[in-house]
Amino acid sequence: MFKYKVEMFFILLAKKIIMLFPEEKRYRIGEAIGRLAYKVIKDRREITLDNISKAFPEMSKVEVEKMAIKSYETMLKTFIMSLWVPDMVEDDNKVKYENFELFEKVYKEGNGVLIATLHMGAFEASLKLAKDYDLYDVIRRTKNPYLDKMMNDNRKKTGVNLIYKDNNTMKHLINAIKNKAVVALFSDHYQGSSQTEVEFFGRQTKASSGAVTLSMKYNIPVLVAYNLFNEDNTCTIYFDRLMELELTGDKRKDIDYNTQRLTDIFEEIIKKHPEQWMWFHKRWKN
Repeated sequence: MFKYKVEMFFILLAKKIIMLFPEEKRYRIGEAIGRLAYKVIKDRREITLDNISKAFPEMSKVEVEKMAIKSYETMLKTFIMSLWVPDMVEDDNKVKYENFELFEKVYKEGNGVLIATLHMGAFEASLKLAKDYDLYDVIRRTKNPYLDKMMNDNRKKTGVNLIYKDNNTMKHLINAIKNKAVVALFSDHYQGSSQTEVEFFGRQTKASSGAVTLSMKYNIPVLVAYNLFNEDNTCTIYFDRLMELELTGDKRKDIDYNTQRLTDIFEEIIKKHPEQWMWFHKRWKN
């Protein structure tokens, strides 16, 4: 615990210093930290380069590294932005919606909304939905409990309801769905118990089947959404499409087939904006 307290002391010190700067400068600091993290954290760097090389085998080593560094810059900007995300989401000029009428259409049907999303762009900015809707977001605990509390207390200021990944996650999700809430699930990594075999960028791996399983059980369409940083560091939340499930009556086959369909959609989105996706998690089994 002493180790975590020491870490938190330096984190809080860094936070105070960062928040002294204007917003544009803070983003530049985030990008600089991203470049430093890329150089310093060897194991994550190697995972990132390996992932991008597998996804884009036609790329040269120079191109792969350039994309890797850009992805690190994007992810660290997102982390830095979490320090002031409650203020960020209040400003409609800084966080905008694209195709919001699709979200509204689904919401007005009165069955709740199940959003399948990605670790892409300024994904923390998607908490903007909590301003006007009963939003539930599933998160993983941070090892440092003091950092975990600081980050999640800040997120809660947006109005979001947080669900931790633990043995009670599914129970909380089901309650939220039954209450016709908006549930956002990050479905682009394969951590967790609900997994199925899929092909991703031409390689076999696993993917989270949670969104598809809940959609099947409660007859809710899956709304695919993602977030991007714009060049001026404003953010846009894209409501991409509705994925109506294709069902045959064979539960296992239907979960596998529709999870593959969702994975294909994610691959399509990532190909359009590869520098904004989180590449530093191991995405393939081998």
